[in-house]
Amino acid sequence: MKHILLLCCVLSLIGCQHFRQAKQQSQLLDSIAEINGTVDYQSNADGGALVVAVLSRNNNTFSIENQKLLDTNGQFKFYLKPGTYYVAVYQDSNHNLTYDDNEAGVAYVDSVGMLQAIMLNDKVKYKAKPIHFAKPVKTGYVVQYSGNYNVNYIGKLANLEHAMFDAHNVDMGFWRPLDFLAQVESGLFMLSPYNAKKEPLILVHGMMGNPREFSDLVVALEDSDYQVWVLYYPSGVGLHLVKDYLLESIDVMQKRYGFDAVSVLAHSMGGLITRGYALSHQSYARNYKINHFITVNSPLLGMQSARKGVENSLLVINSWRDVATNSDYVNQLHTQTLQPEINYALVFSYQDGASDDGVVSLASQIPLNIQREANQMMGFNASHAGVLKEPKFINFIMSTLSNSASAN
Repeated sequence: MKHILLLCCVLSLIGCQHFRQAKQQSQLLDSIAEINGTVDYQSNADGGALVVAVLSRNNNTFSIENQKLLDTNGQFKFYLKPGTYYVAVYQDSNHNLTYDDNEAGVAYVDSVGMLQAIMLNDKVKYKAKPIHFAKPVKTGYVVQYSGNYNVNYIGKLANLEHAMFDAHNVDMGFWRPLDFLAQVESGLFMLSPYNAKKEPLILVHGMMGNPREFSDLVVALEDSDYQVWVLYYPSGVGLHLVKDYLLESIDVMQKRYGFDAVSVLAHSMGGLITRGYALSHQSYARNYKINHFITVNSPLLGMQSARKGVENSLLVINSWRDVATNSDYVNQLHTQTLQPEINYALVFSYQDGASDDGVVSLASQIPLNIQREANQMMGFNASHAGVLKEPKFINFIMSTLSNSASAN
C-alpha cells in the first residue's frame, strides 16, 4: 500500500483523460444505492438453495442484473447504481446458480400482488418488505441474464503468474475500478483444485496490492494442511463492498464443498476488510467457523494520510474514505470484539528510528483494544510490503498455522 499523500501528488502525471475517467468512476461509486431485506421460507426437502435476484425490465422480459445465495438468516443485500429494479427469489433445485425454466420462484410484489418496481436514487438504502417463499409460482415471464452481469469467478482456479495480476491491472483497479471489474477477472480464486483434507486459507491483499505479493508464503504452504485461496479485488472501491463480497463468496464455497472452517491472512488494508468480514461472520450462526485470523501491518485505526486525501485531493478514491482515521467504517470495526474461539495473530512491522513501517504507524497497527484480542503478537524489523518476503515472517506464519492445525 503506497503512501496516500504521494498518490495525491502524482495525479498531475496520469493525464487529463485518465483523470476525468477516474473521477467519473469515483463519483459513480459514491452514488451506489442499496436494496436489502429478508425472505421467509421453510427448508426445502430437495436441498435446493434459495437465490435472490435483482432484475431490470424491458416490457415483459426481465434481465438478472445481479444475484446471490440467500444468507442463512434469510437476509440479502445488493449494492446497485441508481435505476429501477425488481427483486425475485428462486429455488436453485439443480445447484447451478442459474435460473432455469423449471425452477419455481416468487417476485417482490405490492399490496395488490403487482410486481413492485424499486426506484433507487443516489445513495438510497431501500428496505424491502419481507418476501414469503411459502407458495412459489411460475410467472411466465421471460428471464435472462443481463450482458452487464459480471461473471461469477467464485472458486475459479488461478495461477499467480496469470496476466490478470499484472501491475497495470492492479493500477486500473485503484484508479478506475469499474473498468477493472469490466475487463479483468476478479473474485475469490483457488490456487489448486479443492482438497477436502485441507483447510482453506484465504489471503487478502491491500491497497494497490495483489495476490502475487504472497508468492513466497504460497510456496511455503504447498505441503501444509492448508489450501490457498486468494481474494483479488479493485482496491479503489469502498471496503464495505469488498467485505460483503468476501462474506458472500465464502458462503457460496461452503455450500459447494461443505467445509467446516477457514483461516484468513490479510495484509495492510486487507486487514480492515477481513476484520469487517470476521465481525459480520460472527453476527449470526453460520455453517463454518473462522479458525485462524492473521492481520499483517494493517491500519486498524485508519490512516491520517487518507483523511487528508479525502479532505484535500481533487480526486478522492473511494477506498480512502473507509481507510481514513475516524471513518464510519473504521469506527464500526471497534464496536465489537472478535470471538475468543478465533485464533488471532496480530503482526506488525517497524523500521529503525521510525514509528512506522514506512507506510502505517505502529499506533494504528497495534491499538491496545486489538492487542487484547490477540492470542499472539509479533513484530518484524521490515518495510510495509517487504515483510511478506522475510524468512522470519514466513516461519512465524507457518509455525502459527501448524499450532492451530494441531490444536484442532
